[in-house]
Amino acid sequence: MPKFPSDDELDFFSLLPGGQDEGYYDPEALLEQIGALPQHPEVSWLVVPLPLPAELVPPEAGGDAPLMLLILTPDGSEPALFELAEDPEEAELMVLQVLSEGPPDVPAYRPAALRVPDMQWAFSLGNVLRDSGVQVVHETAPEVLEMVAHSRAQMDAQAASQREQFTAKPFLVGLEPDVVREYVRAFTRFMEAGAWEVLPPDKPLFAAWTDEGGERQSLYATVMGDMGESFGVAFFPDWLTYAEQIENSFDQELVVAATGGMEAVSAGGEDSFAPQDWAYLKELKLVKGRHPQLPSLLRMSLEGTLPPRTPVHVVTGILNVLADRAEKKGTRATSLKGDSGGVQVTYPGKPRDELRPEELTGTVTLTMRGGSHLAPGLTFTVTAPSGELVSKMYAQVSRQIENNRQHQQLWAVLPRQIMRPDPRGEDDRPMLSPLDLLRPQGIRVWSHGQGGTPVVLAQLTRRAGLSDGHGLSIDVQFSPEPTTEFQFAVTGKATGKPDNSRRVQALDEAVNFLKTPFGVQPPDRKK
Repeated sequence: MPKFPSDDELDFFSLLPGGQDEGYYDPEALLEQIGALPQHPEVSWLVVPLPLPAELVPPEAGGDAPLMLLILTPDGSEPALFELAEDPEEAELMVLQVLSEGPPDVPAYRPAALRVPDMQWAFSLGNVLRDSGVQVVHETAPEVLEMVAHSRAQMDAQAASQREQFTAKPFLVGLEPDVVREYVRAFTRFMEAGAWEVLPPDKPLFAAWTDEGGERQSLYATVMGDMGESFGVAFFPDWLTYAEQIENSFDQELVVAATGGMEAVSAGGEDSFAPQDWAYLKELKLVKGRHPQLPSLLRMSLEGTLPPRTPVHVVTGILNVLADRAEKKGTRATSLKGDSGGVQVTYPGKPRDELRPEELTGTVTLTMRGGSHLAPGLTFTVTAPSGELVSKMYAQVSRQIENNRQHQQLWAVLPRQIMRPDPRGEDDRPMLSPLDLLRPQGIRVWSHGQGGTPVVLAQLTRRAGLSDGHGLSIDVQFSPEPTTEFQFAVTGKATGKPDNSRRVQALDEAVNFLKTPFGVQPPDRKK
């Protein structure tokens, strides 16, 4: 039996949204290519359509449901294809494509026959290939049917595992009934008042409260619903998490990785709750109607659901303050202050709101080494007031460098953006366009220029592994000693020239990529 794809290759939840580009390949052109290939009269391929487990198929799919397509050839132990097709028509197109290109690492040829265990699919595919010189036969050999059954069992097991990973985590069980009732009531008020029509989503609110241990806690949040799709409130544990969500919005998967799981409260049915939470809601007689929609607090990561970070009473307090303002109607709010259940809410929230007094009055030191503009052996150090914005530090030090002829070359060293490592790793990062070859890899924490999200220097101490994305390491340290000055210094002795190899290599790769037709390469099915 051939080596079956690993669990990673069977990650249905990541495969489902993607699919293939149906319009890229012309069936008639592919059939013409197939007919021109030399035929191997003794060779047949096995083509196995594997319907997805029922729980992974959208209810509206009907007969056009997605399926996994497996193509095996005698030319190696690896499948010639194992991919998701959005519907049977696309699956047939994928078969034509593999036939036209041949198995991996083998010159393309035309097999004498395709053996298909599914009778209906064999008939349909036979019609498509009737003039190609490739016969399609219904395969009934016991060993093949056994392999198909094994494949289905493996898919079902993986689906069950994925389903468990993406099951909502409990957050209501154990709370007092009145706390749960007030939580549901607050969300109902929020929805009925249409809070998203009053509070713009382009700025966050700030919420603070005192926990059971007497410690001050806080978060930032944004109102959802302005686009008319998902209504509720999204939560961010701190300002940098909010800033990273804005700075990396070009890549939604990166945003989820950066935030450690997107958390929000929104309306959902039974499948949006842990079974024990739904049972508790029914026990409290809060589940009403044929299609009940109740406030679900979910935190989603790339690997599945995580326990929510935000306490329910804090969610309730925020929803009540927003509902209070929305019920007044009138124009959109430009500012807001409110208190509900011990939760103080301010809109718009500012980056300094979360910082302790001592964090606002100390000193931050940025120590930079390496990169494409700083010679090895040299250290570039900047000290600044911890409560100031990174952008102000950049402006002040830039001005000092410009006025200092001895150090004017250091202007290029100042990072125009600050990055931290991408937790996904290099192999999991998608390339969205050729420009990604030039874009620094990682999570952008701050960027210079108009439109960048403001970040306070003290907040940078909460992130490790900072860099400019081009090899310049940035170590940030805090000291409680106060300062009002912005200063820079260069220490050490140059032992060579700055290393610009990363940028040169990235530029070469981008140029080579753009030399392909329209800057786009067709998917490589042979990998």
